[in-house]
Amino acid sequence: MTPQEIADAQILAAAIKVVVPPAEDLPLDGDGLSRLLRTAGVVTGGIDPVRGAVVGLTVPGVQASEALARSLRDRHGDLGKRAANTTVANLIRGYALKAWSAHGGRLTAADCTALEQAVLSWLSAQGQTRRHYVPCTLFAYRIESFPVGPVRFHHLHDMPTASMIGTREEFWPTPPKPVWRDRLRNAFAILRGKDLAVPQADTFGQVPGGFYYRDLVRLCQERHAWWIAEVEVPGREEAQSVVTADFAANIALAALTLALPGDELRTIARASERARSVWRVDVWTGTETHGSRNSNHEPGRTLSPDVIARGLQSQARLLESMGRRLESYVAGRGALPNLNESWCNAAYWFHEALLENVEGVAVAQFETAMEVLFSTASTKISTGRLMEAMAGLLGMAEGDPIAPNSPVTVKTFVSSIVTARSRVLHGTWPTLSGELPLSVRISDVETLARTLLTAMSLTLDAYEAAGRTEDDIRDFLDWATAQRIAAAAASTSPSAER
Repeated sequence: MTPQEIADAQILAAAIKVVVPPAEDLPLDGDGLSRLLRTAGVVTGGIDPVRGAVVGLTVPGVQASEALARSLRDRHGDLGKRAANTTVANLIRGYALKAWSAHGGRLTAADCTALEQAVLSWLSAQGQTRRHYVPCTLFAYRIESFPVGPVRFHHLHDMPTASMIGTREEFWPTPPKPVWRDRLRNAFAILRGKDLAVPQADTFGQVPGGFYYRDLVRLCQERHAWWIAEVEVPGREEAQSVVTADFAANIALAALTLALPGDELRTIARASERARSVWRVDVWTGTETHGSRNSNHEPGRTLSPDVIARGLQSQARLLESMGRRLESYVAGRGALPNLNESWCNAAYWFHEALLENVEGVAVAQFETAMEVLFSTASTKISTGRLMEAMAGLLGMAEGDPIAPNSPVTVKTFVSSIVTARSRVLHGTWPTLSGELPLSVRISDVETLARTLLTAMSLTLDAYEAAGRTEDDIRDFLDWATAQRIAAAAASTSPSAER
């Protein structure tokens, strides 16, 4: 352990507290135990039957365990990424309390060394690769399965049963014959003196999804989630693996909305998170009239399967590019892990903004996506970094019009977006107002975020192909700007004119 880690372990040991309940309060129920711990300042702990007391940690001990977990995870690189900090901190607290009780109310130097080895041993055992199946509300129609990086989307009726437990026949069993058929057949059998038919038994095997996946199918049916995102997550403990799979599905959905823009697919989402109801009913009464309205919100309902398939095919290069960003995030490695992760973080925010109904919140999320994409740290840096990005990735100088024949310059537009976000988040503009400040249109902000996300992904491919290994946004933007200047110079040189 490092000196700071040893110091954290000592703080942890000093924060262990024994709380003996008064005899008149025994036995303690749940509320009584909570009151006892709260009065003693104990945040977490457990019952020690040998002492007849509760042994737990105060706030400094919990903070020390979290700091120790973070330090150990950072120091051991990829191994430390296998579990969340909270999970490792819980492991440390459990080990420390056990060792403290075993050694007469103290932690020895040997305990500290053993603590690190216990954490590393546990992390090493979390190397399992899990294949997750995440329900998504995508388009309603059935087309062939398709990939976005490590995520592969399957229609529910095309589940990859070869890689699952059970067979396709178990997942989609043949429906049992209707009962009336057996009854009619038996009536004729009685008249003819034949043997009666034995009614079919209703078993788990006759439920869609079979024994293992029946709840998954039921969730899909309840949420109108006819697509499954299949993603393989290597080297994570169970809870962290589930979280990574969920994020991977979100980012893959964001990639689809980036590649296939339009209102038809903007509300595609993970069924277990922000997926909207596919229909809604509005009912009202008034002093003079009353009414109701039904509306269908199912994504992609106006797109035919052929149109969707052709769209995916036409955007194959862009989807493959964005898939490489996602592959780096899920695998936890790659030549440019920081830049790829920044892109994935930004894609997540972009997807959240598409699902948001309140324009004030959505514009803040779109602008946050751009800030995350380019690692800005303040409003001033955000404005400058966005203009650098537009120059390097899009070839637009700060004095250029934001669109052909527009009186608004790039600098004015970027400043308006950054200011709008700041006003919304700092409460100087009402969140629920129907209009954005400074005449910012949500469609313009969305278009800029979309353009920068797609341009950065494609430029990252070129950056990596050029053999660049500087995993920093400043180096990347400097390179992109230099490449654009060189290309412009080459196109205007005398040799190019000849």
